Amino acid sequence: MAPWGERLLPGPDGGVETGEPDARPEAEIAAEIVAADPKPEGGDGETPPDPVEALTDFVTGVRGTWLRGDRARLRSSGPVGSSRFM
Repeated sequence: MAPWGERLLPGPDGGVETGEPDARPEAEIAAEIVAADPKPEGGDGETPPDPVEALTDFVTGVRGTWLRGDRARLRSSGPVGSSRFM
């Protein structure tokens, strides 16, 4: 994690690098954030878009089992053989 005040910037290899702190007054930074366009960016053209319909289809597909957490296919419950600790 970057120290307080340093900016995180995309690196040339796709990683994250730290940059110099933004020296502008807080009010100016806040004004820039408030004035930003809330529309999602168009992307880089190399990956498919993430339409709302894709999320809706996913949620519709898993809504019946999402919270049930079917453990029937698990071969082991983990290192603890029981939920009782003595």
